[in-house]
Amino acid sequence: MIDRLTEPNGLVRTTEYHHNGIGAVDRLLYPHGNTRLTHFDERRSASGIPMSANA
Repeated sequence: MIDRLTEPNGLVRTTEYHHNGIGAVDRLLYPHGNTRLTHFDERRSASGIPMSANA
């Protein structure tokens, strides 16, 4: 899923939501370039939510 927001100055900011095989969001790509990853264990529970910055 992609979410777009257009600011008053015309700048478009996009957030992308990526789903895994069980339908849960496992990766978010934010407009400023950061990525948020969610890892799931064998019980389909979130087991870690690190944030990585894209330089």
